[in-house]
Amino acid sequence: MLNKKRFTKNSLMQFGLASAIGLVLSSAAFAYSDSEEGERSYKHKMKMHKMHDQGMRSMGGFGKLRHAFSQLDLSDAQRDELKALKQNNSESINAGKEAIYPMKSQMKELLMADEIDETAVKDLAVQIAEKKADQMLLIASIKKQAIAILTDEQRTELEQMKEKRQRKHASHH
Repeated sequence: MLNKKRFTKNSLMQFGLASAIGLVLSSAAFAYSDSEEGERSYKHKMKMHKMHDQGMRSMGGFGKLRHAFSQLDLSDAQRDELKALKQNNSESINAGKEAIYPMKSQMKELLMADEIDETAVKDLAVQIAEKKADQMLLIASIKKQAIAILTDEQRTELEQMKEKRQRKHASHH
């Protein structure tokens, strides 16, 4: 049986705000890097981040779930349902992501200005957090719909894969 975690819009907003603040702090740290090596490192990290984003976008934001589903013995009907679910929601997912990108650029500009406008940075961080929270809710809803397509046995197998991945991840840290 899958663990059912309840996420409220408020808790997701808090997580999104924390993520946005993390973005602000990491952007500020990179923005004030004076050394040529630091600048090169920053550019490399941004390039890698962009490549990762593009890869995840091509999977519709469901990389881990898609990989796990590929290991299940799905019927043709289940595959068709999952494909339709992805197609029906890909536009909404991509629109949400695309709405965040200009905000991130704007945040970078705010942080690299000669004088930092704290109010503008905080306001923009809240806007980014709200967009990210909306995106998380959308993806959580779609994942729930995808899991509902599975049989009880497949859900059990999916949960076992998740537990195995968590144990493996925990042993590396």
